[in-house]
Amino acid sequence: MTRRAAIAVIVGALSTPAHADTSYRWQLMVSDGVSNGLILTSASDRLTSSTHGVFAYLGVASYALGAPILHAAHDDWGTAGLSLGTRVALPALLGWGAHGACMHWGGRRGKFLPCYGAAAAGIIGGVLTAQFLDWTVLDHTDEPKTIMLQLGGGF
Repeated sequence: MTRRAAIAVIVGALSTPAHADTSYRWQLMVSDGVSNGLILTSASDRLTSSTHGVFAYLGVASYALGAPILHAAHDDWGTAGLSLGTRVALPALLGWGAHGACMHWGGRRGKFLPCYGAAAAGIIGGVLTAQFLDWTVLDHTDEPKTIMLQLGGGF
């Protein structure tokens, strides 16, 4: 039953109708919540070894493709490409950079294995940063955004 529920949540989050005049930020958040939940579920000790892989693959695929598909469904193809790029590049670059920094400055120069924790922290930071950027910067809405610049002076 849990598989059916997880699949229903994913399909429901990704198949909501597109409306040009409303924000779809909540749809991005639901998609990311589902992917994060699937990834965290795959780390559960109560699952069998074959089920770990299924939830992990579904979670990673939902993370990487969920928001770009939503942007494309709202006819914003450029944003879909940017979203996919940030969701792939940020975790990879931050994980690689954190691992390299640990190897170089961590006092464990030449020992590859102890720096996996730093790489995992970089990947998690990249995932959360990409999701936050998608929700705040890449979500194009028709709602007016107020930007004010004040110049003042007195005599």
